[in-house]
Amino acid sequence: MSDSPQPPPQPQPGEWANAANGGVHHLLGAGWSGHEPWGVWGVGAVHEFLLPLSEMPAGDIVLEVDAQAVLLGARDSQSVEIEVAGERLAAW
Repeated sequence: MSDSPQPPPQPQPGEWANAANGGVHHLLGAGWSGHEPWGVWGVGAVHEFLLPLSEMPAGDIVLEVDAQAVLLGARDSQSVEIEVAGERLAAW
């Protein structure tokens, strides 16, 4: 039996990946702070979320995000752009 750590589980289709307590730390690229009990803060202008796929899906991928923004000072909104391989797919 090996003592090497096992890779973290990858989200499965239809499964919710919870960011609380570092639950998605293995899926976060650049632009994130350390994990906290409730989730994780984005830091800077760009935040990378890595979604490794063992194979290309036969149909569309649906990504559901539960995000909140801290609006301070004159800021009254927050925009989000979704890019895959440099192609803009959505803007919220």
